[in-house]
Amino acid sequence: MDLPNLFSSSAKTTTEELVLFLIISDSKLQVSLLELSSGGVQIVSKSKVFDYEGLEKCVLQTDLALQQLDKKSDKVSEIIFAVNSSWVNNGEVVDEKKPIIKKLTDELNLNPLGFIDVNESIAQQKIAENSLFSGIIVLITKSELLFTLVYQGKIKKTEIVGSSADFQSDFTEGVGRIQKIIEKQGNYIPPKLVLASFELSDVELHEKQQAVYNQDWEANKVFLQTPTVETVTQDRLLVDLSKEAGKNAAVHKGLTDFALAASVGSVKESSVDTLDSSEFGFSDPLEESPPTSFGIPIKSSQPELAIERESDENVTAVDENFMREGVKEIVLDKKEKPKRDWGHKKNVKWFAILGVILGLLVLYGILALGSSFVAKTAVDVTLNKKLVSKDIELTLDTKASQTDVEKLLIAAETVTKKASDTSTMQTTGIKIVGENAKGKVAVYNKTTEVKTFDKGTQLKYNDLIFVLDEQITVASASDKPGGKDYGKQETTITASQIGAEGNLKKDTELTIASYDTSSYNAFVIDEDLAGGSSREVRVVAQKDLDELLKDLKEELLKKINDEFAAESGNGTYILPSKSIINEKAKYNSELEKEAESLSLELEIEVEAVTYSGGDLKPVAQEILSKELPENYELEDADPQILSSPSQTDLDKLESEAVVSIEANISAYAIPKLSEDSLKSEIAGKSFSEATEILNAKEEISSVSFKTVPGLLSAFVKKVASSADRILIQFIK
Repeated sequence: MDLPNLFSSSAKTTTEELVLFLIISDSKLQVSLLELSSGGVQIVSKSKVFDYEGLEKCVLQTDLALQQLDKKSDKVSEIIFAVNSSWVNNGEVVDEKKPIIKKLTDELNLNPLGFIDVNESIAQQKIAENSLFSGIIVLITKSELLFTLVYQGKIKKTEIVGSSADFQSDFTEGVGRIQKIIEKQGNYIPPKLVLASFELSDVELHEKQQAVYNQDWEANKVFLQTPTVETVTQDRLLVDLSKEAGKNAAVHKGLTDFALAASVGSVKESSVDTLDSSEFGFSDPLEESPPTSFGIPIKSSQPELAIERESDENVTAVDENFMREGVKEIVLDKKEKPKRDWGHKKNVKWFAILGVILGLLVLYGILALGSSFVAKTAVDVTLNKKLVSKDIELTLDTKASQTDVEKLLIAAETVTKKASDTSTMQTTGIKIVGENAKGKVAVYNKTTEVKTFDKGTQLKYNDLIFVLDEQITVASASDKPGGKDYGKQETTITASQIGAEGNLKKDTELTIASYDTSSYNAFVIDEDLAGGSSREVRVVAQKDLDELLKDLKEELLKKINDEFAAESGNGTYILPSKSIINEKAKYNSELEKEAESLSLELEIEVEAVTYSGGDLKPVAQEILSKELPENYELEDADPQILSSPSQTDLDKLESEAVVSIEANISAYAIPKLSEDSLKSEIAGKSFSEATEILNAKEEISSVSFKTVPGLLSAFVKKVASSADRILIQFIK
């Protein structure tokens, strides 16, 4: 359909160039017809998005897409491609993708001008909006994620990650690769993510956006702050790529004024006045060498069209099987069809034939005239919906009685959940255990005074210490012929330390406390001190108690939050929480106790914040209503709300506390059109003229006409002249 000028508001110029534009991925394709002029780039018409699988299907679907374009495209053969970064290496299409380009251009008689990289094109548009833009462009396909780093207005690097069933892990891996690249340069990774996809629907793309919001970026420590996540819808992606394609095509064709008009708002390293075609990977149009594209030689003369397109404006569909056979016959065989021989008809009564023909014409005229007064026209008008979105910060207050739309305050409640489990780990503490040496000693008093030694009095042998097992009193020394008779008392002692070192031999001398041996001493008597031994055992360490509690607590928190997430939906949402309000822990052993393993039975109760989507809906509608384009209104469907809590680490949820959440709210807006006004504009017009009138309106995506009853469709070429016989159905 005819769309308004996307990039310039200037009036239509007398000079214009047309070029075909094909966006192609590994599974989908879409063709557009672009008009290049000094006023900018305009999408004249576009096909729907086609799925394909295999080379032959790709050619067939591309041909069908071409047939959906405006009739102006019939005389256009020059085409520019938009491909994913995985199709490109060192500025050229990789070898495994070249057969696709070659087969499309050969069999459909197209003249390739070159190609643009989708990721780089999106980046160029962001740089055009902000010359110092920093962020990560992420193109999402069914089979891979393509990450392009843009830093301070310059495209640095593209990383490709294969898609698996775990999107969040794939996304984290891609961001991690970008992080390593930028950290080597001594910079921080920019907290701006732009998600785009040609293969995913807008709804699927927003689901991916929510998945990125749900990533625990604080735990991953990738960004200095929580990143913002922007999406580029399919419609916006087509606009951005068309601008880049038109600009590059103009450069390739040497249309300097057109290229400058298409580049308005973009920022390049070099001056706009010195625009160079090599900047976009195209050959210089002023060179004498034969033109090439993707390394495939291109014939300098225009090849003969492989498939003639139906010019009858009443033809609205093409049989796919017929087209498949047509391609085989014309492209593969290309034999000239034999002329039919009409010589055997010379004896026909030409006047009889003429009479029959005139009779049929009269009958046809009568039917056509009658049909114009009887037939009704059914018009299906597909509305051009627009996605309206806005990032906001909301406050959840558990003490608020009702939602306050103006203050962006949502009435919330608290909810609790319990979980319990048992976990076991090997102990890591080491302790020396054993027995103390024991035995008998004789204590001698060499003084003239009776001496009492308390229980626990220390006796020493070198560095070994022993203690008395009981209190003793030792008689004083007395004189005797030839010397003194020392006071003596036998008792038992025990080594202070465990170990075999305390097993002293008989007659070993020990000193008592701090006394000199000239006053008091002791000797091992009767037999050796014995019984001392030691060994190393595993015991419960404080680290074991703390680590087991921490790990099991995290497991239970995850289990509870997973259950909260599963219960969220159907209009009720529960935020993740770490607010433990009750905790019961029971270990099977105590600190420093000998044990090979340690077990813990733990039960926790977690408190979280919950709110109703119904309370959020009026807030979303109020905000989005202020963002509506002119002459648009919100669709009846509920707004889509993608939220992530600003405060997820709630170690303690105070009764008076409020929680903030960052939310992206979006909804589709539909145009407000008057049936009566549309009927008056198209009444009595030919179907082609009525199509142009309606398609020229920005609010309309496409239209189709059908004559009721269908038997009269062969005789009716116009829309019913009476508004009463025009039936308009709006398709949202």
